[in-house]
Amino acid sequence: MPALANSIAVENLLQILIKVVGRRTNKDFAVTNIENILNRLQTKYDFLRYVKIENASFTEKKSDVKVESEIDTIDADNVGKAINDIFDSMIKTMGKNVGYYYIKEIQEDLEREIGTFFNEFEVNLNIKQQEHLLEIMQSSIIKIQDIKNSEVFNIVLTGIARLLNRKISESFTKDTVMDSIKKLEVQYDFLRFIGIDEKNDSQHPYGVIIKPEIDNILIAERGEVLQKILEEIGKASDLQAREYLGEKFETVLDHRDISKIKRIGVKLDKVDATLRREGHQLILSEIFQVILNVIEKKISVDFGVKYIDAMITKIKDKHDVLKYIKVDKTKLNEGIHAIEISPEINSVDSYELGKAIKSILTRAQIDLKELTPSFIVDFEKNMDKKYLSEVEKMGVNLHLLELRAF
Repeated sequence: MPALANSIAVENLLQILIKVVGRRTNKDFAVTNIENILNRLQTKYDFLRYVKIENASFTEKKSDVKVESEIDTIDADNVGKAINDIFDSMIKTMGKNVGYYYIKEIQEDLEREIGTFFNEFEVNLNIKQQEHLLEIMQSSIIKIQDIKNSEVFNIVLTGIARLLNRKISESFTKDTVMDSIKKLEVQYDFLRFIGIDEKNDSQHPYGVIIKPEIDNILIAERGEVLQKILEEIGKASDLQAREYLGEKFETVLDHRDISKIKRIGVKLDKVDATLRREGHQLILSEIFQVILNVIEKKISVDFGVKYIDAMITKIKDKHDVLKYIKVDKTKLNEGIHAIEISPEINSVDSYELGKAIKSILTRAQIDLKELTPSFIVDFEKNMDKKYLSEVEKMGVNLHLLELRAF
C-alpha cells in the first residue's frame, strides 16, 4: 500500500505544477491549463472528476487544488498513469525549452516536499527529461535535402564579408574574395553563379550575389567546396583573419546557419588546422628576425645569420621539421633574406613545429645571455602579438621558458 493517500499525492503534485508553471508564465495560465488538461483526460480517467481546480488568488483558500477523498479508492497504478499523462500534457503546452526546465524544477520541488512520490506512482522524471531532450533534438535536425545550394553559399560568403568588414582586415576587398572563388571555379564550374558586389554602404560594403541557377545543380561536394573557399580566402589574408575563418567562424553566424553548413559536411576544425599551418613559414621568419635583431645590436647581422645556421644544424636531428630551413651563406649580410624557409613547412603538424620552436627559443636564451639579460623577455617585447599568440597555441609556454632560464 502506498504511504501517501491518492488524494494527498495528487493535490501536492498539482499544486507544485501550478507553482512551477506559474513562475515561468503566470498564475492564471497555470491554473487554466491544469484545469483544461484534467477536463480533457476525464474521458480516459473517470476518477479525475474528483479533482477540482480554482485559482486561490481570488479566494481565501490556501490551495488552488481540492481532491475529494473518493479518489483514495482508485488503484494506485491507474492514478500513476493519469499523473504521467498530466505531466506529458503540460510539457506540450509549455514549449520545447521551457518544458525541459519545468521538469527539472518540478522534480526538485517534489523531492523536497513529497519525496516518496516517485516510488509509489512510478513517475520517473529523469526519463521524462531525457525523452523531452531527445524530442527537441530530433525536431531541430535539418534534413540535407531541404538545404538549398544558394542558401549555404550565401551563409558562408555573407559571413565572410560581415567578418572582414567588422574587424579583421580592412585591406581584404571584393577582389581578394573573388580571386579565391575564381581560382576554384576551374575545378568547380558552378561557382560562376556566385559573386560579390560593392554597395554604397559603409556598414555593409559587400553584397553577396547568388544566381538562382545554382539551385538547379546537384552538388554532392558542396561542403567540400565551401571548406575550400574558406581556406583559400584565409590563405590570402593575414594571421588574424585566418584565425576567424576557422573554428571562430561560428561566432559570426547564427547557430542554425552553423548547423546547416556542418550538416552538408563543412568541417571548420579542419579549416582552422589548415590555416594555422599556412602561417608556419611566416611565424618562423618572424622568430629568426627577432634573434637577428638582438645579435645585430651588439655584433653584426652576418654573425647573426651564421649563429642561426649553426643552431639549426645543432638541433635539427631532434626536429625533422627543421629540414625545411636552409641558410644561403652567400647572402650573410642580407640578414633574414639569407634564411630560406620552404613552403613545405606549412604542411607539417603545428604541434611538431611548436616543439622545434621551443628548442630554438631555449637555445637562444642560453647562447645569447652575454648579449641580453633575458632573450625570452626581448622576444616577447619585439614579436608582434598576433605571432606570439600563434606560437603559444602551438604549445610553447614562454613564461615557463623564462622561469627555467633563472
